[in-house]
Amino acid sequence: MRKHFRKFREGLQSPFRRISTGLATSGLAFLFFLFTVFSANVKFSVQMLSSGPEYWIPAFQIRYGGLIATSGYTGLLLTLSFCILSAVLIANTLTELKSKNIDFSAAGVIPGFLAAGCASCGVGLLTFLGLGGALASMPFQGNLLRLGAAILLVGLITRNGSPEKCDIE
Repeated sequence: MRKHFRKFREGLQSPFRRISTGLATSGLAFLFFLFTVFSANVKFSVQMLSSGPEYWIPAFQIRYGGLIATSGYTGLLLTLSFCILSAVLIANTLTELKSKNIDFSAAGVIPGFLAAGCASCGVGLLTFLGLGGALASMPFQGNLLRLGAAILLVGLITRNGSPEKCDIE
């Protein structure tokens, strides 16, 4: 069990060992969060964001308020966790690809973003397909789906550990 915690900690800390990758990972997590918040209501978000920069902050405040209203602070925490873990997993996978230690674990982020990325109802990009209403009626306002996606990302990060460290023992 300690080995798993150690590998998860190493995998989580790996992108933040250098300032450049740490900033890139943090920026990617922030972009993921913005994307998930705005994807909750695509038509509204597109209309507000295309109206001009003066509407960007109110658009975010409205969608952020929608996140808190529909899924509470638990949903906010799970959404933030999902975005951070996704960014870490992508950064670790890119590090592995640069070192020619190819492992396509970041592909696990794609289904998670499709199914668990949405900030208000837990359906991510599936809202583009009109499935938001059906999945919003799920128990716990979609938080269980978010939790499942976060657990899968934790498992992927734990399995791989730090991409800069050789696991052959």
